[in-house]
Amino acid sequence: MAVRLVGVVERRQPLPPGRYWITVTNSANAPERIAHFLAWAESNRQTVIVDKKEPLGGIVDGLFAIFTVLQKTTWDARQFGFPNVAGPEIQQASDTVQRPPEPTPGSVVSDFFGASPVGRFALVAGLLALFIRSGDK
Repeated sequence: MAVRLVGVVERRQPLPPGRYWITVTNSANAPERIAHFLAWAESNRQTVIVDKKEPLGGIVDGLFAIFTVLQKTTWDARQFGFPNVAGPEIQQASDTVQRPPEPTPGSVVSDFFGASPVGRFALVAGLLALFIRSGDK
């Protein structure tokens, strides 16, 4: 299982070398935020490489971006917020969503018998039935 770095935010200024991801959204009070981010990347093309740009879609006017900083580069945290550290497992926007691990047959059985009162009752009733049947032989 890969360790995810989701949620590790880089707050240093200037932004140190590394790989980062950010979601930039336009809003009523900042309608040109995406354009400003792209202009920042272009104006820093000697030290910043935009690895991926992915529109958010839906009702949100936004852009998910993964970028690599080669040398310390000034970052406008007031406009964009702080970028997130992007480990190698971050390849697209959906990789940044925190969700529970995929269930396995063992975890489903464990959850059923261990977590709910009904599951515990079923386990006790099943064991009791086995015990009574084995005593009848």
